[in-house]
Amino acid sequence: MKTKIDPHTGEIFEPKRSDQKFATRKNQIDYNNARAKKARHETKHIDQILKKNRTIIMSFLNGKESVKVSIEFLLFQGFNLGVFNRLLNKEQKQVYGVYEYYVLPVDENNYELGKLDNDGTSN
Repeated sequence: MKTKIDPHTGEIFEPKRSDQKFATRKNQIDYNNARAKKARHETKHIDQILKKNRTIIMSFLNGKESVKVSIEFLLFQGFNLGVFNRLLNKEQKQVYGVYEYYVLPVDENNYELGKLDNDGTSN
């Protein structure tokens, strides 16, 4: 077989199988771990905001199905209205999803917060 270059270390090696890409199993694991770490680092900032938003919603709901809150109070708690990970429709309005919860604009100054159903729709 031809020699190959390990994509992680750059070392030249003779593969034992035709589909072998790495010189050692350790190199393969290290390469995949480095890729995963880079991917996590790229989304870390957004994930932190989403988790904070989720925590704020959970504190408002406190076991209730839904609750209405003012935009000022949401912002005061540190909620970021510009970050969500779903976009749904309810009663011809856009519903913003934060994991298993939703944020629905009721009017200019108020929002409804609630838990999504198992199928990903709002109650």
